[in-house]
Parts: sequence; structure tokens; C-alpha cells
Amino acid sequence: MTPLLLLVLTSWPSSSDGLKLLPLKPAADARRAPKLRVYVDAGHGAKDNHGAVSALCENEEDFTARTADALAKALAATGRFEVKLSRSGDARPSYGARVAEAEKWRADVILGIHFDVRGSAILWEPEPGKQCWRTPLLQAPGEETGGFSVLWSDEDQAKRPERQGGARLGRQISKSMAAAGFAPYGGWDYQGLYVPDEVPGCFIARRKVWMLKRPTIPSLIIETHHALDLQERARWDEPRTLQVFAAAIAAALLN
Repeated sequence: MTPLLLLVLTSWPSSSDGLKLLPLKPAADARRAPKLRVYVDAGHGAKDNHGAVSALCENEEDFTARTADALAKALAATGRFEVKLSRSGDARPSYGARVAEAEKWRADVILGIHFDVRGSAILWEPEPGKQCWRTPLLQAPGEETGGFSVLWSDEDQAKRPERQGGARLGRQISKSMAAAGFAPYGGWDYQGLYVPDEVPGCFIARRKVWMLKRPTIPSLIIETHHALDLQERARWDEPRTLQVFAAAIAAALLN
């Protein structure tokens, strides 16, 4: 009898993968340490801007609203950050209003929360009568689409030195997420849109992304995952994933 070989996935996004909570760098004096001001932007959600649609037929604006809310609460709970959300409830502020609010509040950084959709896709029904796109079960070698990415713009940085911290922070976020067990996206489907940085998972925008180009303070977009991948999409519904993600972001900000 031919032996049966079982392939057990042990890396992200397999449910058997052990994500790791990163410890926070201790403050020399927690009572006197200045708190970083973090403006958490729940991506999309402006008028007529619902974002992409996941393999479970969920609009990106809905995923980003609850993920940004969880991140904001986790950061605030550390006592090391002041946090403001760009939108909550039924509010649908424009991107211009978000940037103006972040700058008026004197945020140290804007963190945009998104999910990505990449590569080829097929139609399917997650439930009867509801159709959306998902990634095929088999992908060609070298065309893997899963994982996170961190985006920023280096446009006008010579004239606007206050934005130069974005690249430093973007690289730190990518390193922290990778150390926590999340897989960085390789960039196969980003050609012509984003240029890969020296750190895996980091990309520099070459397209006009409003929330990266317009702010006068460091602004980053975190594409948390590839939302057409059913397995990866499922992991982002787990409380543990959000907990580890928030810890990785907190560690990156403090480092």
C-alpha cells in the first residue's frame, strides 16, 4: 500500500500557527513619559466609498471599522498612547476632514487600516444567493498573494522633513508583525503601483494615494491581509489575531 503523506501547514495563516504577543518596551518613568498621539484611520467609509469586497462578501469599510476600533482600544489600554479614531458609528467623514482632524489634534502618526485584494479570483457563493470573489485554491508558484503589507509615500520628503518618520516606522511595523508571526506579502501583484523596500512587507507608493500624499505628518497604510484568501480572511475574525496585531503595532510605535 502506498503510504499516505499529510502536509500540515504550520505557518500563517494556518490555524495551527502560534502567533506571538510582543512585549512592550518599558518606560523609564511611565508617569512622566510622553504619550504618542496615534490617529487610527478606518479605511474607506467616506460617502460612496465602500472599499473592496472580501471572500465573505463583506465591504472593506465594515472590516476596517471594527479592526480600527479594536486597535484603538488596545493601544489606549496600554497607557502609553493617546488615540483618536477617524470614524465611528454611522459617521462618514471625507478623507480631507480626516487629515484636517489629525493635524489639528497634533497626531504624531496616521495609521490607516485596510485589507487588500490581489491576483486572480473566481466567483463563489459563501451562502445561497450571495456571490463574491475568492482566490483559487491553487496558485502558480511565485504568484502567492497572501500576507500583510505596509505602505507609505516618499514624495516631497525633501521639502517636508516632518514626514520622514513614516519610512522608519513602516519598517518597524513590518518587522514587528513578522516577529509576531504574520507573513509579509511578497509584492507580486504590486508592479507599477508600489516599489518594494529593503524590509520585506514594506512598499513605497508610486500611485497617488490621497491618505499617504496629503498629510503633513507621517502617514502609513497597513494592508492587514489578502481578503480573497478564505483561510487568511478567517484568521482575521479571531480575537487572538487582533490582540497580537495590536501588540505588534504598539511595540513598533514604542521602538
